[in-house]
Amino acid sequence: MKNLLLGAVVAIGLVANAQAQMPPELCRPKYQKISDDFYIYNEKSALVNAVMDRIASYADGRNVMSIRRRDAQDWYDAMRAFDPVAQSFLQQLLEYRASGCDVGQVNELKKMIDNTTNQLKINRDRINAMIQRLQYP
Repeated sequence: MKNLLLGAVVAIGLVANAQAQMPPELCRPKYQKISDDFYIYNEKSALVNAVMDRIASYADGRNVMSIRRRDAQDWYDAMRAFDPVAQSFLQQLLEYRASGCDVGQVNELKKMIDNTTNQLKINRDRINAMIQRLQYP
């Protein structure tokens, strides 16, 4: 949840800074795509966090086998849905930076890229753990 809030704060800073310094004409479509993808990213992330919170209310954090099968499936499904959205969002951020559209936003964009990369790594590690330990397809 902390990472989601950090991401929201960084994205709000990115949006505010970009609005204060209007990006060049070529950067506007990229910026709009980032803005649109950010809402979808947050929605999918919130779903993963909601299932994690439900599991945390009863499960032993050291034993994945204490997770109820239905909750494990919901968590797995939420993580699988989050992954392509986060990957697309990261791609948009990287393209925006590579296009030179990050003038005045370098630090904010770096934080957002680092946060999204970290979230993808954590998500993929969890998916792999679910597959390995709980033998989900």
